Amino acid sequence: MLVAVLMAASLLSDPGTPDPNEVIMLDGTAVTVAQLKALDDAFQASKTSDAIEISFDPKPQSAMPSYDPIWHYAGSSVHSNGVIYSDVWMSKTVTPNHQAVVYAAAGILMAIMDSGFGGTFWKSFYDAEGRKDAADLGRTGNPLYHREAVALRLASALYTQ
Repeated sequence: MLVAVLMAASLLSDPGTPDPNEVIMLDGTAVTVAQLKALDDAFQASKTSDAIEISFDPKPQSAMPSYDPIWHYAGSSVHSNGVIYSDVWMSKTVTPNHQAVVYAAAGILMAIMDSGFGGTFWKSFYDAEGRKDAADLGRTGNPLYHREAVALRLASALYTQ
């Protein structure tokens, strides 16, 4: 689904059947259609998998980080039972609309990439984006700036109106 939506969003040059080796640039990194499909497969699998649990925690506006006033990926950890637990915060003031769905999907994508549930490519990609975040923190003021931007771009493609 993500691959088809990305093509429809003109992120890929060929509007026909995607070549799994075709590449798009995602924040300066070459990503193949096959890698995007793997991420989409992990996104879909995360909905029913016993290997990962992604929780959405409603928070008052005052509890949200200043750089993430609407949504915030709070992290993932693997518990002793082997299950990945991920936490996404949503401001209680968020309007339940299409954009809220995009924010939630971005949080899920960050959890999938960060935890390794999406595979080694996406874990490495997430970590590389984290290094960009660290290098740009003084400029952006957001320790998740690049990772959030990528997740929002992918989530927006996943949930076009």
